[in-house]
Amino acid sequence: MEEVKSIYKEIFSKLKGSGAGVLTADICIYEFQKFSAGKAWIPFAGGHQMQAGMGVEIILRNREGAVVAKIRDMARSGMNPTDAADESASNIRKHLEKH
Repeated sequence: MEEVKSIYKEIFSKLKGSGAGVLTADICIYEFQKFSAGKAWIPFAGGHQMQAGMGVEIILRNREGAVVAKIRDMARSGMNPTDAADESASNIRKHLEKH
């Protein structure tokens, strides 16, 4: 769990905004799946489904505490859950950088 927390802290610390305010993030892991080699036999999707998975929901609040954004992402990657956390954090960072 500490590794996952540190991944998100690192991602958010690298984001640069317009300087107009400060956002805080509430992060919730809503789904977690371990690597499962047995899922490799699922037709068409087994290679993806067998990977470790992590679903994350983030609520961003402004300085006054008002919700300014809600983001939900589910990612699968590798055999280690931290691989899935890295993938999810990367997806969220890319989305935040665009918007």
